[in-house]
Amino acid sequence: MPLHNFKKGELGHWLQVVADNFEGQKDYVPIPPEFVEALTTLRCVERTDAGVLAVTEKGRLALHMERSGQV
Repeated sequence: MPLHNFKKGELGHWLQVVADNFEGQKDYVPIPPEFVEALTTLRCVERTDAGVLAVTEKGRLALHMERSGQV
């Protein structure tokens, strides 16, 4: 049984928000804890030494694939 019941596209949306937050070019948006947990479990995000969420290489690949419509 899955731990979370996310709708299609929700993880991708929150992954993009993490990327935007990290870049600092948009206003900071808090990430709901259940999405932080899921994206961390999937190894799409990780915490930096400063405790800030950052997108991993796997996360960047997921964002790239979502933008190109391959997911």
